[in-house]
Amino acid sequence: MSKNILINISDLHTKQTNTETITARLEALKNYIEVIKLKHDCKKVTFIVSGDIAYSGKCSEYNLLLSSFEQLNKLGKVILCPGNHDNDFSGENEAGNVLLKSMPLNSIIPELREVVLKNQSNYREFEDLVCDISATESGQLSKTFKTEEISITSLNTAWCSSIREESGKLYFPPDEIQKQPKGCVRVIFFHHPLSWLEANNNKEIRNIIRSNYDILISGHEHIADSFSVEDDEYKLLMVESISFFDEYNEENGFLSIVIDENDIILEKHTWSGRDYDLVQTKRKSELIKFNEKKVGDIDISNEFYKNLYDLGAGFHHTCKEKVCIPDIFVYPNISIESSNDKLKRISSEEILNKENLKKYGLML
Repeated sequence: MSKNILINISDLHTKQTNTETITARLEALKNYIEVIKLKHDCKKVTFIVSGDIAYSGKCSEYNLLLSSFEQLNKLGKVILCPGNHDNDFSGENEAGNVLLKSMPLNSIIPELREVVLKNQSNYREFEDLVCDISATESGQLSKTFKTEEISITSLNTAWCSSIREESGKLYFPPDEIQKQPKGCVRVIFFHHPLSWLEANNNKEIRNIIRSNYDILISGHEHIADSFSVEDDEYKLLMVESISFFDEYNEENGFLSIVIDENDIILEKHTWSGRDYDLVQTKRKSELIKFNEKKVGDIDISNEFYKNLYDLGAGFHHTCKEKVCIPDIFVYPNISIESSNDKLKRISSEEILNKENLKKYGLML
């Protein structure tokens, strides 16, 4: 198996005022990729662009990037998926916006879903122009591209996006995910992390992905919380993208994923002002080893370890993918001596308010 390099670009947010900066970084990326290819002795490059290419889904914004993406096409294949910013919410698709507001997302049938997807018409035209590889399988919200050594599936999690969307509210139809058999490296990517899906939908989609794919790439949150391996049996490699351009985030850049016969190498490259710097390197084998748990000389499977920490209920928090037992704090009751030799019980939550602190005091 010859080595493959995946270059993950995400969250460009292109508009007139930042085009010069973004195109300059894409130009520098072209030369920098040659260095990566030489370093890893790779010839095959595939660009995976995980959404938010435009700032507001306007045709004029995509036109600003056409020339730069044509240059990327000369270096390798370009595969895209849309993000929430790739929807045009300017009001021309009133029917689609009304559907999103008036119906449960899981009850929108494919025919009505097509009405909603008109918000992404400009994105679709751009994708047709820059993606020069034909999908081997496709659905309304998904596409799969295959070679002898690797399959790449893109999902459109942004089909139901809105201007002020909330984590835990989106929905993706499970039957839209093409299940890939073993035999090659199976990659799936989309814009929103799984935590942005409704809780039950999140669980169902996660289970399908972990048993049918080897690598999951997502964007949207602009923080490369980087690389982790989930599930003891399937060892799904989960990768969170870094933003390519975010003026409010100091760390911008891209990820490279080198796939060879024996391992997967993940690298994070950040923009230094003139060029890119390699700032982090991980191997999938290292992440798997890091996940292994031991008590003395006894190995504990990751699945059993997760069961020990499982709350047994579907609690959800916007700051964490899954809430576990160590994340929960229960205020203990405190016994307070009174002047009449009787004990008064009070929650420590109550004693921490200002009035009770004055009344009882607090000794640490």
